[in-house]
Amino acid sequence: MKNFAFLAFAAVIAAGCCSSKKPCVGDCNDDGKVVAAEVILAGEIAASNEPLAKCKAADQDGDGTVTADEVSAASNASVNGCK
Repeated sequence: MKNFAFLAFAAVIAAGCCSSKKPCVGDCNDDGKVVAAEVILAGEIAASNEPLAKCKAADQDGDGTVTADEVSAASNASVNGCK
C-alpha cells in the first residue's frame, strides 16, 4: 500500500511540474485568454511607454523587446483565442 501511495503522489507531482501548457502571446495575467487591455499594454510596451515587466507574455521570442509582430500575435490571440 505504501508503494501505491508513493506512486500516486509521484504521478501527481510529475503532472503538475512539467505542464506542456504553451504560453499565450499577450496573456499578461496567465488566465488563458487575451483581452483588449492586454493588447493595448503590449502596444505600449512595444512603443517603450511601459516596461516589459508589466507583461512578459507579450515578448513571444524572449529577446527582451516587444515587436509589432508580437503585438499582432497578441491581437490575433484576443480574437481567435489561445492555442
